[in-house]
Amino acid sequence: MRIRSLALFGIAILIAQPASTQPNLLGQERYVRSAEEFVEERNEHLVRYEAIPLEQLARPDVMVFRTFFDDAWGRPSPLVEFRRVPGDGPRVIVTLPDQGGRMMEAPISGEAWDRIANAAYDFAEDYDPPASSSPPDPDEGITVCADGWMRLVEVIDERGEIRRRARHSCLTGVLHSYSDLLFDEALLPFPDCIELTPRFPSMRGLLEGCVLLEGDRAAAAQAWRAMEDAHLSETGQGQGGISYQRSVMQYGTVARIEGFPEAQRVGGVAELWANRLPQGRFTFDRIIGHTAERVSVIGRFRFSTPDSEGPDREMPVRMEWRRGCHDCPFWLDLIEAGTTVGEPGSDLPD
Repeated sequence: MRIRSLALFGIAILIAQPASTQPNLLGQERYVRSAEEFVEERNEHLVRYEAIPLEQLARPDVMVFRTFFDDAWGRPSPLVEFRRVPGDGPRVIVTLPDQGGRMMEAPISGEAWDRIANAAYDFAEDYDPPASSSPPDPDEGITVCADGWMRLVEVIDERGEIRRRARHSCLTGVLHSYSDLLFDEALLPFPDCIELTPRFPSMRGLLEGCVLLEGDRAAAAQAWRAMEDAHLSETGQGQGGISYQRSVMQYGTVARIEGFPEAQRVGGVAELWANRLPQGRFTFDRIIGHTAERVSVIGRFRFSTPDSEGPDREMPVRMEWRRGCHDCPFWLDLIEAGTTVGEPGSDLPD
């Protein structure tokens, strides 16, 4: 048997495949069935976002365009929804999964709404390949798809009718491009999030990171970018990253981490970060812009010690970032991690 094309993670890699030949997809019926099951199980997925089923919103004067997907490892994307109701202009709502309905929303332009609404007519034209009664003919070429994502798009149209469809990424179709369009359009009302592009190169990652920004989102994004450029997400990496860490520290920088001696000033804090703390990682839950010059970062510090046989330790962490003017670089003013931490924006207690 000659396998002439291969698809990994839903992306086809053609191998000596004649352009005029449409290869058979090995196991295509399975992908069709899994999409049908995904539609049937949609409400179970919506619970993770605390989202309202479209059946509760549907009426002739309400329009909704919604999409989300599970990746090849079953991890859910943010849910992207565009909604227009009487008495209010069109809006986009982006909701994270498994975080109590945490979301961000913003108005969108009428031009953006028209692009989304007009393109919605196309995704319903997707068709599933017919089930084959016999194995594919090897001489016609076979496409093997090793893995893929599952996308769902659902719509309340101008008549108040619900249309929904799921599609596995091992099957091509308009639905995928329409879902991508919704993700792309969802970012446009949040220009501050573009600052995070080096940290999150995918549209999905950008939206996930963007939801964490609060208050002055522009300042919050700039501080986060400074934090990432200085490699502060990880500790215990040795001398290799110490120059990056020193670049965002100043004379007044203070680090107070439970179980470790307090460190001060550029050299002391950078040394603590690179060599004295065990290998660990900071994860961030909130990046709060208080003003253009002051940002708080709230999250968790997770680490293990060489002599520890139990699970990794985890403790709350708070960082305060400052800058002296609106276009000056941000620098780390203080960091504290321990059983309890101070309120965002507050100084360290004596």
